[in-house]
Formats: sequence, structure tokens, C-alpha cells
Amino acid sequence: MALSILITIAAVPAAAMISLFLLWISLRIVGRTVSGRYWIAAWIPMGWLASLALAEWLAVNLAGYRQILARYQQVPLTELQPFYILWAVAFAMLLAGFIPRLRPQTRSDRINLVAFSLCWMGFTLSVNICWLGFMIFMSLIGSV
Repeated sequence: MALSILITIAAVPAAAMISLFLLWISLRIVGRTVSGRYWIAAWIPMGWLASLALAEWLAVNLAGYRQILARYQQVPLTELQPFYILWAVAFAMLLAGFIPRLRPQTRSDRINLVAFSLCWMGFTLSVNICWLGFMIFMSLIGSV
């Protein structure tokens, strides 16, 4: 339990610093793209949803989040029906990006959009870790 608190306390400032850095990189990449901006709009919800599932997986495996959920009889965040509905809508948006006029036209734009996707997912992952860390910290403080 003490290890969970220490991991949670260390993760919050690290996630805040990483998130600011990744947001800055993402904005720089978006400014450099000429074509394929639809992919940026489509990846914003996809990156957030994918990072939410990844952040929850990390919280379960590193900080004992599953035991905290079981103690308070809550369900995991990614096992909710609205999560699956949002995932389906975001995936449909992503598939629409394969229409020829929405795709990136140059190789540099494709590389920039892959880099943006990775940076955006890292940004949202750090924000979600910060949020889950706060929830775990509050539940651990409440149980003491």
C-alpha cells in the first residue's frame, strides 16, 4: 500500500512535465503539416481513448488499481458502454480519413502525422495517468 502511494505521488509531477512537453511538440508538428489535417482531427479522440485504456492497464499493473476498484465496488473505466460507443465513433472517423482528398499528400506530411499521433497519445496518456493517480491517491487517503 505504501508502494502504491509512492508510485502515485511520483507519477503525477512526472506526467505533468511530460504532458506539457508532448503538447508543445504536437503543436509544432501540426503547424508543419500542409495536407491531411483531417487525420489530426480524427486522431484526437482515438488517441485519447487508446491512452485511457493504456493508462488503466498501467494503473492496474503498477499501482494496484484493481484492488481499489474492488474495495469500492466500482467498475473499470474501459468497461463502460459509453467508452465502447465513443471508440466506435472515433474509429469510424478514422476510417473516413482514407478518402483520397483527406489523406496526407506528401511523405513529410505522413511522417508528421505519425509523429503527431504518437505525441498526442503520449500527451493524453500522461494526462490520464495524472487523473488516475489523483483518483488512486484520494481513495487511498480516504481509506486511511
